[in-house]
Amino acid sequence: MFASFMAAICVIYSRPFTSNEFFGPLRKTYSCFSDPELKRTHDNVLSSRNQLYAHTDGSKAVLSPDRQLEEPLHQLLVVVEHEQTPQGQLVRYHVGVSEVNLRAINLPNIVQACEEIQRKLNEEKESIQTLLFQEKVPKGSFLKPGLHRFRLDDES
Repeated sequence: MFASFMAAICVIYSRPFTSNEFFGPLRKTYSCFSDPELKRTHDNVLSSRNQLYAHTDGSKAVLSPDRQLEEPLHQLLVVVEHEQTPQGQLVRYHVGVSEVNLRAINLPNIVQACEEIQRKLNEEKESIQTLLFQEKVPKGSFLKPGLHRFRLDDES
């Protein structure tokens, strides 16, 4: 389960920093952090998303800790068991796919990075709201309660 959770964390965390068709990625200022350790965590999460979780690259290899050999990162694993029974030889096959068990990412650092990004976003949101409402709402009037939609391409 750990690999599945780490994949989800890396992919979802990375979304605002990758290209998309409408908004595009966040500006580079959101990839700068007050603590160098948070920057390393941020970069590690993004590279993990790109190299391990969101894309399966058969050419990637890692050093196997138990065998001290370089092995492909993504492998099909087949275990074959033979057992002698009174009826004869019994053969069992188990098939699986190797999962990346990335433990180098510090989850509390991800939380701290998210909190720092959220603070920056809130500060920018405040200034953008001030500009939007000053331009769109006549002086002395207030927006009525409810949802108000503004198009990003609205020139008026």
